[in-house]
Amino acid sequence: MDTTTSLLVSKIEKLWRKASDGAATPAEREAFEAKALSLMEENRITMAMLEIDDEDILGDYEYGFIKGRYSRVEINVIDAVARAYDCRVWWHSLYGGGKKVMLFGFKSDVERVKLMAGMLVNLAKTEAALEKGVDAGHTFSLRHSFIAGFAQAIRTRLREAAHLANRAFDDHEAVKGAELVLVSRREQMNEKYAQKKLHSAGGIRIGNGSSYGRGRVAGEKASLSTQGQVANRRELVAS
Repeated sequence: MDTTTSLLVSKIEKLWRKASDGAATPAEREAFEAKALSLMEENRITMAMLEIDDEDILGDYEYGFIKGRYSRVEINVIDAVARAYDCRVWWHSLYGGGKKVMLFGFKSDVERVKLMAGMLVNLAKTEAALEKGVDAGHTFSLRHSFIAGFAQAIRTRLREAAHLANRAFDDHEAVKGAELVLVSRREQMNEKYAQKKLHSAGGIRIGNGSSYGRGRVAGEKASLSTQGQVANRRELVAS
């Protein structure tokens, strides 16, 4: 599915979770189920595209371990994807310079983030590896800036995709009032996340403008579909 549809599916899943919420009244459950079904029919979304189960809870999930000098800026790519799906990124710095990266959100959303972010991080690193400087320090600066530019382009594209998904949701006659459910879910996530005293993604200083620009161009061209992708895991070397 395309990214806008994927984001819309995420919203529909939240409606289904509300429809199965034990705290909801029978009338509320019936209303939210009807709204979800109507929106699915309008956008040709099937139950097979949804991930609804009792284990789809809000919490912390492991993304994985990131090592190397580019680990911090790679988190910007992960964060760009995570925010589109109402998830947040945090991490533990490990002895030796690596990072254990975690995602906070609903499990189904987290799984989408992991798939897309993993693909995009690999692509960013592969293309950044083509950047060559006059020495090791210059090469690092070029590649670091390239990945930062790539992340910013992905962030912009996913923000636009989320806007389209929101518009498709908000304009649908059957889901008027359901926006409150999504706001409630988002506020629940933000409130619990705010209680954590964690590192925050973003705020990376850009060292090389031309490399940053090339990274943005690469990010603007990158496929956001996770179907049929073969990740190239070529390692970055500062030589």
